[in-house]
Amino acid sequence: MEEFEPVVRFYDPGERDPNGNRIPVVDFTFPWGKFQETILREHVVINSVTGARIPTPEAAIVAKHDALISPTSRIDKKDLDASDLRRLVQTVHARLDVPGIQTLASEVWPGGSDEILRFIECALTDKPIPVWRHASCRVIVSTSHGPSRQSCWIVPSSHAARKAD
Repeated sequence: MEEFEPVVRFYDPGERDPNGNRIPVVDFTFPWGKFQETILREHVVINSVTGARIPTPEAAIVAKHDALISPTSRIDKKDLDASDLRRLVQTVHARLDVPGIQTLASEVWPGGSDEILRFIECALTDKPIPVWRHASCRVIVSTSHGPSRQSCWIVPSSHAARKAD
């Protein structure tokens, strides 16, 4: 078992991937921010067969956005999150509740409602999706060329302290 800021992850002790890494089998997410509480309260669909609570596409997009701007997420995980966000937006963009996304993103940080629109636009136009590397700069990761060709740019951020909490 590993415990992260919002997640407790359980592993099957007998399962390993081809590289010998443990395989997670269950993640329990704990709401530590207002937006996560809102997701759990208002942005889930309950599977009628299993009873599983599945986040709406809007909730998944905002959660990916949060992971991308988090100063504590590993950069290799952010690369995957950027790719996930791009595929999710491209798949469901025609039926997205954009005002709902903006409202939820504003709970991540005060400028989140505007920033999420830029992330969505990047995803739809195959432009690099902004990713936070650490508090003093922003890393842009392009995932539109597949995993073998990724481009990164580090640019100064004018609002680096925005995720101080």
